[in-house]
Amino acid sequence: MNYESLIFDVDGTLWNALSLKAEAWNQMFVSEGIPQYCLTESDVATLMGKTANEIADVLFSDISSQKERYAIMDRCTETEYCYLSKHKCEVGYEGVKKTIQKLAETHRIFVVSNCERGYPEICRPIVK
Repeated sequence: MNYESLIFDVDGTLWNALSLKAEAWNQMFVSEGIPQYCLTESDVATLMGKTANEIADVLFSDISSQKERYAIMDRCTETEYCYLSKHKCEVGYEGVKKTIQKLAETHRIFVVSNCERGYPEICRPIVK
């Protein structure tokens, strides 16, 4: 069978940013004086696939104000994007860039994600 186009998901397929995501969030928690929310890579893995608001509702369930929970999650996301932008070379799986480049010679390549806006753009240097 011949395929004209190939579609790849970002997390878990092209890269694994779980440890960096945990590091970024933990730095933000410490800097904001809420270190009790510090997470391991395994903790973060259990949250993947959820929206940011769903993650906030799980992580910060002890905070009664939905607005406050979502604001903390927004700051986690901002911190994560900055952190991943600085560490992007460390999250791509070995051989992904060369493989994508080779496939792009004969196929149209698309990268998708159910992540928040901006996340796939961070991955772009890995697949170009």
